[in-house]
Amino acid sequence: SLINYFNDTHNPYMRWFGPLEKYVGNMFDCSYSKGTMVHLDIYPWATQNKWDDKVYKETDKQSALKDYNLLKDILLAKKFNYMYINGSVVKKQIENYFRITFSEIKSGVQISKNKKAERVIYRAKLDNGTVLIGSSCYIQNSYGTDLKKLHDAISKYI
Repeated sequence: SLINYFNDTHNPYMRWFGPLEKYVGNMFDCSYSKGTMVHLDIYPWATQNKWDDKVYKETDKQSALKDYNLLKDILLAKKFNYMYINGSVVKKQIENYFRITFSEIKSGVQISKNKKAERVIYRAKLDNGTVLIGSSCYIQNSYGTDLKKLHDAISKYI
C-alpha cells in the first residue's frame, strides 16, 4: 500500500500532500506520483493532532524521536539530492536530531500583508552530501505568504 500511496489521483491524502507536490515538486522537478519525490515525517506514526500542538509535551516528543532512528538511518544511508524542510518546527527537530546547524537567510518575503515579519530560508548539508533546504513557511498553512516569491528566493540557494 505504501508503494502505491500517491498513485490514485483521487487519493484523499493529496488534499494534504497536493500543495507540497505542487510547490516542492516544481522547485526540484519531482513528483510523488512519479516516484521521484519522497515524504518522510519526523515521527513515523500517525498522530491525531499536529506535532506542534500543545497536546504533546516536549519530553514526550524528545522521547519518541530518541526511540525512532529509522529516519536518521534512511537519510544517512542514501544520498538524496535535496531534502525540503517544511517549516520552522521541522527545522528545529532536524537540528536536534542530526546535531546540525542551519544557515539562515532572510528571504525578503513577508508573512502576509498585515505582518512585517518575513520568512527565513534554511540551508545545511548532511555528511553524506544531501542538501537540506527549506523555509520557515509551513506550505500547507502558508497564511498569505507569496509562495511564488518564496520559491524564487529559495531557488537561488539550490
